[in-house]
Parts: sequence; structure tokens; C-alpha cells
Amino acid sequence: MDYPFSLTRFETSLGMAFKRSYANIRKDHVGGARVIWFVREGTLEVTRSRRSYKVSEGEWCALNGDEPKTVRLTPKARGKFSAHQAILPAHLFHSHMGGATELTEGFPIQGEEEVVVLKQLELLLAVGDRLNRQAAEYLCHAFLASIAETLHDQILELTQHQRTIDRRFFQIEDCIVKNMTNSELNHEKVAECCGISTRYLCHVMKVHGTSFSKMLWTQRLYRARDWLHAEGYRNQPIGQLALMAGFKSGAHFSRTFKKEFGMSPKVYREIAIESPGKLSHIGREQNRLAR
Repeated sequence: MDYPFSLTRFETSLGMAFKRSYANIRKDHVGGARVIWFVREGTLEVTRSRRSYKVSEGEWCALNGDEPKTVRLTPKARGKFSAHQAILPAHLFHSHMGGATELTEGFPIQGEEEVVVLKQLELLLAVGDRLNRQAAEYLCHAFLASIAETLHDQILELTQHQRTIDRRFFQIEDCIVKNMTNSELNHEKVAECCGISTRYLCHVMKVHGTSFSKMLWTQRLYRARDWLHAEGYRNQPIGQLALMAGFKSGAHFSRTFKKEFGMSPKVYREIAIESPGKLSHIGREQNRLAR
């Protein structure tokens, strides 16, 4: 059916993937559409800019149509992938499930509530295209209201949990930034600084699609890169700047720098001081990801 939202059934015995980039979003002009998936068989994996998560059989997820992502459909072993997808305008989604906009997990509907929702879903798929606009809109609102009612507590709990995870992430990042020049800094010390266990620290980093090691060395790399051409540091030996930023040696810094920026620190410094305009295109994406 196409009104008031698009409803589609997916079934495949082969893996499939859908990638949505900023270019697709600008071209489509979807105006903040929301996408709801319900996985019947197999697994749906969502990869966003900062993390990935899987939606298993019997679970739902809600996605923002204006956010770049890759959605991968994986059949179960020796079986198939089966799911329902609903694409609806943002205002219709928010009128029933505004709290689900921040979710980055799959969430289950179980027991009698699942039966009710699935019956409504099957009815919409079977007769939705033959209903007049008023009847179709009524059934769609009833369907969304049923989901919202059964998921209210789960949405609230998961949203609060995600906000806690986000606060911890920024706390960890702040601790790393303030102490990155300490060559002895490790995840045990940062966890102690934040008042959490090392296991929970690793969990927070994983949820945000990164690791402690990656964040630490990225912060050190960009700090040392800025020092290469900053006033007051231009005459400092590169090896000394590397040690000041927490690198193990000048050679370690040079290898990491060249891998990231495609040139040695020495060449970067020369260009940055003599012709800074030539470096305007370097590291834009890396800078965005490092923030």
C-alpha cells in the first residue's frame, strides 16, 4: 500500500544491502521520512556513521530517512530473510512514536501484543491498496498506536540507556583529551578517572563504533599535527613533538601520520608553513570523524 505510508514485504534467500548516502538524501527530497522494519526471519544489520547494530528475528527498528546508513539483509542459515518495511512521513511517526527517534537498537514485541500488531500488518498488506483514503489512514494510525503502546516502556528505557551511554562517551573523550600527552595513559587509568569499570568503558566505545586505542591515538595524531605548524612549535624537532603528544617515538608518529595523511610530517610541515592553501583539502573527513 502507498497511503498514508508505503508498506512492503521483503523475502529473499540471498543477502541484500541498501546504502543511503548524503547524495541520495539530497536527490530524493524525502523530507525526514522514517522507516520501520520488522524482521520475521534472518537478520537485519544497520551501519550508521558512529556504530552498527543487528536486528534479530521478532524485533523492530526505526530508522531516520535523512541519515546516511547501510542496511544489510542476511538470510538465516539454509533459509531466507523475511521482513516488513514501512516508510512513513516524520509527522505521522512522531504522532505515535516520537520517543523512538533516538533508538539505535532493535526492540522486541512479544506475547499477545505481537499477535495484534502482526494481524494489523497482514491486514494492511492484504487490503490496504483497496481501501479508501479515510479507512487506510484509520488502520495505519491504529497499527502505529498498537506498536507505540506495546513499546512505550521499552522505548523509554532504551532511550534513557542511550543517553547514559552518550554521557559516558563524552566523559571518556574529555579525559583522553586532557591527558593524551601522558605516554602512560591507558584504558584502566581513564576508566578509573571516569569512575567506571574497564569492561564498561570498552562497551561504551563499542556502542559508538570505535575503541579506546583508536580514539587515543587519533587525538594524539591531530594534536601533534597541529603543533607541526603552530606558532611557537615550528622550530621544535618533529621527534620531540611526537613524544610530547604521547607517541612512543618519532618513527611511530611518522608511520601513523603518513598512513593517515599520505605524506610525512616533515613534508606536511613545509607545505603548511609555506603554502597552507594547498592543505585545505587534506584531512577534512578525518577531522570530522575525529571530533
